[in-house]
Formats: sequence, structure tokens, C-alpha cells
Amino acid sequence: MKDKQKINRAKRQVRKKRIRAKISGTKERPRLSVAKSIKHIYVQIINDETKKTLVAAHDKELKGKSAKLPKTDKAK
Repeated sequence: MKDKQKINRAKRQVRKKRIRAKISGTKERPRLSVAKSIKHIYVQIINDETKKTLVAAHDKELKGKSAKLPKTDKAK
């Protein structure tokens, strides 16, 4: 099982490098980076020209929470 995890991690790193070679953020059009785990989602807006993160946010509350819809009567 651990070998499969190592292989998947290596494949993910290769994909990340390939994508980052093609994409870069500018002042007018910054890059959006999204990372997710089982419990959290992390978002960054990055200007690669100055190598600065402009905005960063995370939301821990998404996992396990569902939108509650109002109950409706389905009487026929």
C-alpha cells in the first residue's frame, strides 16, 4: 500500500511541474492556486512576477456540511 502512495505522490509532483511550467501569474492576471485535502480547501492568488501571494484563504467548514433545503409538502 505504501508503494502505491509513493507512486501516486510522484505522479502528482510530475503533473504539478508540467502545469507550472506553462502557467504564470502577472499583475493584471494573477494565478489562482487551489489545494484541497479531505477536510480543508486552500486558495491563493499569486503574482509570479513579484513572487508574492496577494490573497490567501481557507475554508474548514465545507466538509460534512450540506445545504439544508426547506421542507415542502408533497401532498397529492
